[in-house]
Amino acid sequence: MNGDRDNWAKTTSPNKNVKVYIGAPASSTAAGSGYVDIDTLTSIIQQTKATFSSFGGVMFWDASQAYGMSGKARMPWV
Repeated sequence: MNGDRDNWAKTTSPNKNVKVYIGAPASSTAAGSGYVDIDTLTSIIQQTKATFSSFGGVMFWDASQAYGMSGKARMPWV
């Protein structure tokens, strides 16, 4: 997320309660690119949450892919 989306959420959106989400692949097999390991994603989430008040959370596409993962790489909330 960048400041443009945060600014849009706060000033332009007709819904003043709008939140902006990070979209991330649930595993390396869920997308051709863009997958990051859980430690990197956690860092991105923490930085984004601390910086942008419009941050609403994270959404995953093809979360079923995460079920095939094991160990620390598996997302703990799946």
